[in-house]
Amino acid sequence: MADLRFLSEEWPAISQRLDEALAIEPQQRSTWLDSLAEPESIKSKLRHLLFDEAGVETDDFAGTLPRLTLGAVPTSEGASPDESAGTAIGPYRLVRELGVGGMGRVWR
Repeated sequence: MADLRFLSEEWPAISQRLDEALAIEPQQRSTWLDSLAEPESIKSKLRHLLFDEAGVETDDFAGTLPRLTLGAVPTSEGASPDESAGTAIGPYRLVRELGVGGMGRVWR
């Protein structure tokens, strides 16, 4: 995660302007930013948030997560919860089933 401490002193002004900027089409933000009557310190921080860190929206975040391999977890409705106890899922181990509902099961 990015270190955002550089924003702390001017956060109220930056936060308000950032809300405004995000309501504008991305291709119009640079012109909008240039027209602001704000100190250059606020403009440069907004520029950093809007353009320098723009890759956050398009980067392959999911591709950076560790892959989890599933053991033999039963998929049938009638399977006993005890059948999966002890199964390893990535760095985790299923201890006991806590509940079932909707579209999933909750394990300890």
